[in-house]
Amino acid sequence: MLKLIKKSILENKQKRLRRRASGVSIILHPDMPNPSMNKMVEAASIVARINSFEPKISALSDSELKNKTQGFKEHLEKKAKDYEQEINDIDESLLSVAIPEEKEKLR
Repeated sequence: MLKLIKKSILENKQKRLRRRASGVSIILHPDMPNPSMNKMVEAASIVARINSFEPKISALSDSELKNKTQGFKEHLEKKAKDYEQEINDIDESLLSVAIPEEKEKLR
């Protein structure tokens, strides 16, 4: 009975993989734990999304790719600054409500 249940779960996950990421070929092992199967389905969706960028990126010339890379670096730097400010704001909020003994640990 347990084998039948495992087989049914495996078939359902494999179908879900094919639906979510048809361009990605992943075969799940029958003894794979269910949480691992879920992670594989999740990862397959991400891989399919990344693969969808390939034609666009492949079509770029070296100089266009270099410009795109520079733009990406600038985007990352901006986001890092934004997140750094958010983290500093959260730190200040924590310090304002922390008890005196805990304030030293937060600094």
